[in-house]
Formats: sequence, structure tokens, C-alpha cells
Amino acid sequence: MQKNIIILLSSVLIVSVYFNFSGGFSSKDNVSDFEQKQKCAVYKKQIEDKFEKNNYEAASEGVFAYDNLKEVFYSPKANSCLYIYEMSGGLGKNRFLEIYLRDALSGVSLSHATTHVDGKYNLEAEVAFNMVVDEYKTIKE
Repeated sequence: MQKNIIILLSSVLIVSVYFNFSGGFSSKDNVSDFEQKQKCAVYKKQIEDKFEKNNYEAASEGVFAYDNLKEVFYSPKANSCLYIYEMSGGLGKNRFLEIYLRDALSGVSLSHATTHVDGKYNLEAEVAFNMVVDEYKTIKE
């Protein structure tokens, strides 16, 4: 009987030590995500400044190209800061609107969709893009 109690207490101690050092059942991950979100917020101004420099319009030629930052966020799936932006442009009467998901640290494009071309809206492309974004916002790997 005494041996069973010692085994039980030892097991409880081992499990307790495991969860204490592994972060199980703690709010450590929530704090970490919050800190990551704060770090990602730093990239917003840098990206906006870059876009402002690169935006282009030549009204006399009917040419324009604009990048517009929509959102910067921490992705638990990518364990990185990601951002969504729209690129709109045109030449004469030809117009387009594209949306991109990029990694702010590496610059790698993770997803892309053309949602508007010459006045035609592509709902399916936008829905598919938003599904990818939702995965990056919620899924941890």
C-alpha cells in the first residue's frame, strides 16, 4: 500500500515538473503571442513608407500603380509577421486590383489573388484568398 502511494506521488511530481518546464497548461503562449503582435506592429510604418515611395501615377498617360497596406499581423502558423496589401493599377481603361499575403521578415509572397480586372469582380478568388489568410491567423504548427 505504501509503495503504491509513493509511486502515485512520484508520478504526480513527474507530470507536474513536465508541465512546469514545457509550458503546458500555462498562459505563456498567450503572452508570447501578444509580444509577437507588438513586434509585428513595428513593420506597419516601414511597409507604408515603402509603398508610398513606390506608388506611381502619370495622369497624362493614364497610368497608375498603387500599393495599399490593409493589415499587419502575427501568424502562429508561420511564426512570423505577415501583411496583406492591395495592388491596384491600370493603363488607359484597363484596370486591376490584386491582393497579396507576404511575410514581413523574408518578403516571401504566401498567397495572391486577382479580384478585379476591367470592372469584373472575382468573388471566388477573394474567398479563396481569405481562407488562406484565416489559416495563417489561427493555425499553429
